[in-house]
Amino acid sequence: MKKKLFDIRLFTEALRRLRTPAVFLLAVNTLAAMLVSIGYVMSRSGAVPVIPRSLNAVSLHPFLLSAFLLAAPVFMLILFSYTTTRRGSDFYDAVPQTRVCVFLSFFAAVLCCLAVLCFGTSLAAGVTASLFPRYLRFVWSELLLYSWHMFLCSLYVSAAFACGIFLTGTVFTNIVVSLLILFAPRLILTVMVENVVAASGVLVSGRLFPLFSFDINMVFGFFTQLLGFGMPQYLLRTDAGLYTLILGLLLTAGAALLYRFRRSETAEVAAPNKILGAVYRLTLAFVICLIPVTFIFQTAARRQPVTGSFVFEQIVLYLIAVIAFLAYELIATRRLKKLAESLPSLLLLPLLNLAVLGVMFFSLSAARSYRPDADDLAYVRLVRGYADNYSFSEEMPYFTRREDEIRLTDPDALRIVSAGLKRALHYTDPAPDMDSSYQSAMTSRIVVLKSGLRERTRIIYVTQTESQTLDKKLTESPGLRDMYMDLLPADDPSLFLYFLGLGGGESLLSEDAAKRIYTIFRSEVEEKGFDVWYSVSRGAPDSLDILRVRLSRSGRLYYFNVPIAPAFSKTYEAYLSEIQDVNTALQQEVITALRNDPSRYLNAQLYVPGTSPEYLFFNIKETGAADLLQQASGRTLDPEKTLLRVMTTVTKLEKGTWISRDITALFVLEPEEAEQFRSMSRLEPEPYSLPAAVDD
Repeated sequence: MKKKLFDIRLFTEALRRLRTPAVFLLAVNTLAAMLVSIGYVMSRSGAVPVIPRSLNAVSLHPFLLSAFLLAAPVFMLILFSYTTTRRGSDFYDAVPQTRVCVFLSFFAAVLCCLAVLCFGTSLAAGVTASLFPRYLRFVWSELLLYSWHMFLCSLYVSAAFACGIFLTGTVFTNIVVSLLILFAPRLILTVMVENVVAASGVLVSGRLFPLFSFDINMVFGFFTQLLGFGMPQYLLRTDAGLYTLILGLLLTAGAALLYRFRRSETAEVAAPNKILGAVYRLTLAFVICLIPVTFIFQTAARRQPVTGSFVFEQIVLYLIAVIAFLAYELIATRRLKKLAESLPSLLLLPLLNLAVLGVMFFSLSAARSYRPDADDLAYVRLVRGYADNYSFSEEMPYFTRREDEIRLTDPDALRIVSAGLKRALHYTDPAPDMDSSYQSAMTSRIVVLKSGLRERTRIIYVTQTESQTLDKKLTESPGLRDMYMDLLPADDPSLFLYFLGLGGGESLLSEDAAKRIYTIFRSEVEEKGFDVWYSVSRGAPDSLDILRVRLSRSGRLYYFNVPIAPAFSKTYEAYLSEIQDVNTALQQEVITALRNDPSRYLNAQLYVPGTSPEYLFFNIKETGAADLLQQASGRTLDPEKTLLRVMTTVTKLEKGTWISRDITALFVLEPEEAEQFRSMSRLEPEPYSLPAAVDD
């Protein structure tokens, strides 16, 4: 009796065949994973003081991407290479196991190797980084999520290659059809969606139905980010991981059915039948046709004139698609007779183009017909600065991102958004009577509208007054107040705290000191309330330093800043107390540097309690500033007194290498001393003149 689902002997045989490439890739990736952390440490070991770098999982182990980029397709092509020969196909058809059992046993071996590669090398990366807590910070749960998602990507790629291998009988067609299965459906959908978004004038890319987003498919999203459309933050998104898992399981089931009904005669031929052969050729040609389809759609949607050069360019692009169609058939079959027989199927290519254009124009019409009245809206949400753009960076502003979640139900806000959408639809319609001068006077905002069963994201046009009203409604909403007041405690494991430095870009305090100051700040926020904290968070011009708070949420890195400013007097005082000892040492470094190079000019800031900072600029040699600073050194930092922040650069020879670093020190000044420094800053720098010419 044949085994139906799994056979351990086939499984071990598959592992034996994959042993060499699997061990090689495992060794290379393990070494690479360790070297990444060591490289970060070595690059930061010369910094004074050392600021630990907070890494997301992708930055910590970027070489894990090779699991689905290289390992999965290589393993599948090696293990199922017998399907491209008639002898190999006949042999495995004669084994005492069912075809489904053969596939599942072999496929399980591939997944086993990929799991060891993903989780084993991630463990090596995490352990190596953990050895250097002074230099590197990461979150273990995030690294585990990243490893799991890379395994899911590998599962998806392996299943897609399984389908491609079982649908064809040569190595060339194996690879081409597998790549078409991986990318063609999502590429066609993405081109259609992005064209409609661009032509609508009111839709927002990435803010449509979730399944329309190009990066919901993690494998496809990776290649789009290579073209400059984003960073691999989506590799840590749980929704993208779930989608990729479902897609991988569906393709795995499809591959099992394809292998179950695959005929041995498929080996060594391009396609099992003429219909599938035509599908492969047409899909490849149609992917190239997406370029002229885009040009035609955008020209028609914008009602632009059709010129002779435009027609010629489209003809050339369609000829390239036909050449690709014929080239694929010639390479796959190597027979001119087969090439001639494939020509009639070319007639379907223009029909496919027309069908896609029809769907795009229908979608565009439907999108522009959405014009809800204020009474039809349940709520609106304001997107503050289009948060999706932050996917291009490693960190995103925490509060700005979360402000998107606040729902506004105020009638005035609903009325403004409804009118703004109708105005945007009118002024983005490519009609001849568009008043561009009036349009330029508007402010564009991105909003999320809820009417009916789903939310829709749109671009609206509002006046400056209406835009300020919307911001005011957001500020007054209880949800925003609760969000700003809900600050995580300092001991939360996802937080990493450090100071940006006193203008010199250096954190002068340890993380423990930062946690103590942050704890005082949290209690002071509760004491002073939302209005003070919200006002300071928008930017405090009199801040002495910035406490950067980094946190990780759902695989993404966020940050927000805590200004060290007089508005939070207890925090301000605690900061000056913590920095007293470090500052005393820095004062002498600054003074020594100024004495050693008296020709330099000095930048300084004067902080007088109750007033905005004053920016000073003076010549050291002419003013004797070093002596005045020496006189003011050693005093206790007092928030009630005038402070002078001095910034300069120190260059030292350390271990045979000249190292330059910016240093900053604070000095407490008496009123007469502050006035002296003000008078110094009136001196203008000497004009620069070229040296006199020297005769040979």
